[in-house]
Amino acid sequence: MPTILVGSDLTDRSRPAILRGAELVQSAGDRLIVCHAADRVLPVSPLFPHETSEEIAAVAGVEQRILDALTAQVVDVTGTTTFDVVVDFGDPSEVICAQATHVRADLVVVSADRPGVGEVARDLSASPCSILVVGTSTGNAAAIVLLESEVASLVTLIEVARSVVPRPVSKFVVILRADSPEHKAPLLAELDGIRRTLGVPLEPWFTDVADPNALSRAASDPEIGLVALMAPRPDKIAEGRASPLDDGFEGATASFLLLRR
Repeated sequence: MPTILVGSDLTDRSRPAILRGAELVQSAGDRLIVCHAADRVLPVSPLFPHETSEEIAAVAGVEQRILDALTAQVVDVTGTTTFDVVVDFGDPSEVICAQATHVRADLVVVSADRPGVGEVARDLSASPCSILVVGTSTGNAAAIVLLESEVASLVTLIEVARSVVPRPVSKFVVILRADSPEHKAPLLAELDGIRRTLGVPLEPWFTDVADPNALSRAASDPEIGLVALMAPRPDKIAEGRASPLDDGFEGATASFLLLRR
């Protein structure tokens, strides 16, 4: 993951995301960018621009102070000075998505607001790249959520999940949204083949496609530290549904990984 973009709101809540982003860059990447979205109301008049010169200067001063504060936060959290910081103005999720596009990020990392995953994380539907929402769970297991048609993606999800967690995964819980009971046997056989090939413990959980609580149960299980699933590109998301994270997850403690197809 050559470029990792981390969102910070300049509070302690952002520290886990900054730390995880720095760890990922240290182990597998080459560029860490930390971004802050700030509010700006600048009454610029195209007819009388001279009347707003003081306001423009004031905003520039505020921007520099935010950059300084952001830099100090990242140094304090990571102990390194090898990173870039950027301040943009607007809605946090829109700013993060725009910056991810601009810097061609490979992964966006944000901290979860609790309870649940938080509004910013749920609104990252326009992100051009994969998203990691850092939760509070210390569980060593990872849950992989799949439809029957997505089993071929399991190996990729396992490999990426391994790369974003801070310690070895004890087991992978594979949550399969199966269409019918008679499909369980071939799915179990396929999972067993993957288990033997990768040499990792796989524990299947079967759930109904219509069950809206499967993700929530996995995300609140204290044994599970990460929930990973494939996520459609922004242009493929069904109208009226922002992302798999818009279900709420009020009791969630796990981190979430949305791997863009």
